[in-house]
Amino acid sequence: MKRLWKENDYYKTLVMKKIYFATGNKQKLERMQLLCSSISDDFIVEQVPNIIEIEENWATPIENAIIKVSPYEKLKYPVIAGYTGLYFDNIDFDPTHVKRVALQQVWKNAEECTQEEICNILLDFYRNLAKDNGWELPFHYTDGFAIKFTNDEIKTYKSIRKNILTDISYWKKQLFFPMSNLYKSQKTWKYYMDWTKEDMLTELWEEWENLKLIYKEL
Repeated sequence: MKRLWKENDYYKTLVMKKIYFATGNKQKLERMQLLCSSISDDFIVEQVPNIIEIEENWATPIENAIIKVSPYEKLKYPVIAGYTGLYFDNIDFDPTHVKRVALQQVWKNAEECTQEEICNILLDFYRNLAKDNGWELPFHYTDGFAIKFTNDEIKTYKSIRKNILTDISYWKKQLFFPMSNLYKSQKTWKYYMDWTKEDMLTELWEEWENLKLIYKEL
């Protein structure tokens, strides 16, 4: 599609396919914007106005994603939310409450910590997990997504990403995504911090395909 909307604001309003993303995480928003812009120039993603904080206490990523979009009503555009579970084979591990588990191990709660303190606690938690299980520990993310359309219909999507957790801090730490400098892909063996745009699209292929389905419904 030609970028005619850049020359005419009225035409932009007519053809733009836009969704809100219910997240306060800048890195997640940027990743979603990359995926959507790679589908079409007119597929726009913005942070939802007035984020509603929700207690994510459900057992699966899909359930938590649904609870995150459910409160939003009477918005002009659909709202999407995601939640990621962290899964290790043969390890007794809570996949959807990792931050809570890590904080409990050092007798802390999120409300009394700065974001940097939380980041450091999580980094130590992940490093120790790798050290205790062979230094390079296979795992996968399961990403659950829910989108609430303007007619209140909710649809869900799921994708899986396979990686290797290490105890090596590669590149600088990411405050809102502490694990990102500790793992590498099972597909390319590259660390997350080395991914190019093409690597990102390859790694997030399932999520990208799900977004293509959403785009068709807008």
